[in-house]
Amino acid sequence: MSAAVHFSGPARYQLRSAAALCRSVVESSAARIFAGPRPHANWFFDFGTRFLKNQLTIAFRMRDVQQARRYLDSFFVSSRAPKLTVTPVAQPQFRGAWFVPEDADSSITTLYFHGGGYSFYPRSYAHLISSVAQAAKSRTFALDYRLSPEFRFPAQLEDALHAYRWLLATGTKPSNLVVTGDSAGANLALALLQSLRDANLPQPALAIALSPPTDFEIARTTTPAEESADWITWPMVSQWADWFCDSSQRRNPLISPALADLRGLARTHLKTFYLRLGSLSRKSRPAFLPVCLCEPYLRQMEKPGFDPFKTVLELPQWRRQWILWRTAQRWQ
Repeated sequence: MSAAVHFSGPARYQLRSAAALCRSVVESSAARIFAGPRPHANWFFDFGTRFLKNQLTIAFRMRDVQQARRYLDSFFVSSRAPKLTVTPVAQPQFRGAWFVPEDADSSITTLYFHGGGYSFYPRSYAHLISSVAQAAKSRTFALDYRLSPEFRFPAQLEDALHAYRWLLATGTKPSNLVVTGDSAGANLALALLQSLRDANLPQPALAIALSPPTDFEIARTTTPAEESADWITWPMVSQWADWFCDSSQRRNPLISPALADLRGLARTHLKTFYLRLGSLSRKSRPAFLPVCLCEPYLRQMEKPGFDPFKTVLELPQWRRQWILWRTAQRWQ
């Protein structure tokens, strides 16, 4: 899938985004010239990491979250997918949009939760969601859940439950439904599975959680090598957590699924940059491993020929392997 790059909004934001873009090119090139390439990353991966980190750093320096959101929208990538239809949906209790490829299998539905620390929903996400829909060849409903700090926990989970119930009420079969999300959206997917179980509602066929935060109380434990591969810094994580919930709520299993009893949940494919099973509570540890197929990116990166922009997931034969997950590759 091809894509187009756009600048929009106030001129001062466009100029700052252009400067961050140029700075990221120079930093990435200089790092590879003087320090050598990292064994697990190509130049595009380094550039993308640096650019996202630079953009978020600038956004967090803005006066308020509304300005930060406008700044992040000053540079965005749009999809050139003429065979995909985007249809906004506005229901009394939630809103979102359908992303439907021309060749979509009408029996398969994906419910997608975007990332952004529960606080941002940049316009570039439309390109990512289009890529998901095209790769999966499925009707994909992207939930535009309420954002923090204006709406704090459990507003996002309430929106997700309303959307899930609506999909079932409008004819979607749980056996043909995949719930997926990235970053904060992956955390929301894990919270949704717990809520469905506790409400005696049917689980989806599969959940896919890409880099979910799983413990909002955990101390900073990342290494410099891990942080260099991430575009999110620890102060950003701390601010997002403060916007999302009170400190007294952070041990709630719906916020920190690493502390939850995960028995009775749908099969879940969990992809992380780094995974420490020791961070799981004793209560959740026995249930966590059978439920989730855990595949740290850094472990994959050690393999010869690993492409950090290509993640492929094939379901078992009994599901006819009806999703081919190749989202990151489609960004190029």
